[in-house]
Amino acid sequence: MSEYLALYSRLSLRDGDKKEQDASNSIENQRKLLYGYLASHPEFAEYEVLEFVDDGYSGTNFNRPDAERMLEMAKAGQIKVIVVKDLSRFGRNYVEVGTYLETVFPFLHVRFISILDNFDSKYQSAVGDMVLGFKNIRCDYYSKWLSKRIKQTKHFRAEKGVILMPPFFGYRKDKNTGQL
Repeated sequence: MSEYLALYSRLSLRDGDKKEQDASNSIENQRKLLYGYLASHPEFAEYEVLEFVDDGYSGTNFNRPDAERMLEMAKAGQIKVIVVKDLSRFGRNYVEVGTYLETVFPFLHVRFISILDNFDSKYQSAVGDMVLGFKNIRCDYYSKWLSKRIKQTKHFRAEKGVILMPPFFGYRKDKNTGQL
């Protein structure tokens, strides 16, 4: 049985409207950062690298095809190291991310590395890294805050009479007012 190193990238639906090369968190930019990290750390040369990508999925839960596949392989003992750009790419749910970092990965002997957060579970625990805990809370809070702001914006636009859904067949929205 091979031992794998997993590179995980995620891009949410909100970023999906941008062209990939223009988005700062694009899958391609994450990929470059992850492979650059591996190239500068020869200790990972012994592993076969697998890439997992969830493009167009929210980080607020782990119902993402490649995240689920990666975590199943880790539970089966195949994945020994997981590398992500930053904690928010892995997930934005404080409780779930904390459970993986503090309980699941240590139990499975999976090393977790978050490059931009400067976190490597081989050298530090998430409990001992208070800054990482606050970053995890911030990621969770940001998702909830953003959801609330989007709902408020839609509500205010609807109050002004702006049509929020596509117009019915044969009608067009006025480009200036957003009304039919």
